[in-house]
Amino acid sequence: MLSLKTTLKLASAAVIAGALAAPTLAADKIIIGFSQASSNSAHRNTMTNRNKDYAEKNLPDVQLIITNAEGKADKQITVSKA
Repeated sequence: MLSLKTTLKLASAAVIAGALAAPTLAADKIIIGFSQASSNSAHRNTMTNRNKDYAEKNLPDVQLIITNAEGKADKQITVSKA
């Protein structure tokens, strides 16, 4: 069994290693994507633009990917899975 002193040293080393690794992990952006069914109506375009604006202003660690399925459900599903 490990002594208390050894256990504390190991725990401290783990915390330090985690703190050093955090900036590396944070460098990767979170990807959020959605496929708009179509872009032929004002409300869909407004929604898309507002989502882009919100992400740019409030989510610096997020990469937002928006595609247009052009009214084709199979394209919307395929693009969303990619």
